[in-house]
Amino acid sequence: MKRILYSLVLTFTFISVGFADNIKVNGMQSTVIKVISGNQVELQNGTKVVLLGVQDSENAKKYLEQNVKGKQVNIVADSKQQQFISSPLTTIRAYVNVAAGNVSIQRKLLLTRMAKLDVTLRFDSLKIYSDLVKTNIRSELKLSELRTVMLPATFLIRTESGIGTGFFINDNGLAITNNHVWNGNERAIIYKINDDGSYDTFNTRLISRMITTYREGKVDFTIFMVQLDNGEKSAYLPIVRQQATIGEEVAKLGCGLGNGATFNNGVLSRYNDGFLTHTIGIDGGDSGSPLCNMRGEVIGINVSIPIAEIDESGTEKLARGQSYAVDILIIKEVLEKLGIEYGR
Repeated sequence: MKRILYSLVLTFTFISVGFADNIKVNGMQSTVIKVISGNQVELQNGTKVVLLGVQDSENAKKYLEQNVKGKQVNIVADSKQQQFISSPLTTIRAYVNVAAGNVSIQRKLLLTRMAKLDVTLRFDSLKIYSDLVKTNIRSELKLSELRTVMLPATFLIRTESGIGTGFFINDNGLAITNNHVWNGNERAIIYKINDDGSYDTFNTRLISRMITTYREGKVDFTIFMVQLDNGEKSAYLPIVRQQATIGEEVAKLGCGLGNGATFNNGVLSRYNDGFLTHTIGIDGGDSGSPLCNMRGEVIGINVSIPIAEIDESGTEKLARGQSYAVDILIIKEVLEKLGIEYGR
């Protein structure tokens, strides 16, 4: 019996030694079964992966829940990180690519501003991400990813006379809507939007102050500050640096008719006197909603009121079948003249 037990111990020891550090991290494939936080996921094979180079955030966690959970991913090891593990039941730090694409999740989170760079983990390949963040290079998003970016930055505005939409343009509560939605003369309440597009009646904010409001002709906007909770940071949409291209795909997320936030996409049709024309249908409560390009940058503020245009004969007529947005570059110029910091 002793000889059998001794033999078993020797066999187990041999297997253990032979198994040690035998699993290569780089190239590991598995399915994400759980999102632990905004920078950590658990794989079906038992491995927990800390997303190298990004900080935890609620927006990042929502993105992972909606776009990564249930997907097969490829693990890419940094050259200065752990290369081999002895068991799948290990926590590793690595880059993660969704198997259907070749862009890392970290890159998506950083370029869309859903997560900040973790500067305490500055290894060789993180320099690439750091440079991207500094130069504000943004990559195009899938429609599902764009909705994930726009949703937490957009909100419903309810006033004494009606409803509309607004959105944040920095993380300190700086926001924009249309003048005809709110011009400072009425009490207004801000309702945050849930992941399913419904309005969170238990998650409201008040407006702390109006910065400026303007309405003349087709230019119609209000810039204001939302009162955030102590230490709270708002998700926001950066303002585009230059005019979008005619024919470019665009998207809108707005609170049309007050029945819940809706997300739609279309095409930018033309520029005309400070206004953009696009092919997305606009309803009553959509006024003040963001019009974004596929990189998640605001290019305009949607307007749902009828717009009069001059036809070829010189006759003024209400435009039919066309949707309009105030060119965000007009607001960008106002912000810069006032010396107000906004998301870029």
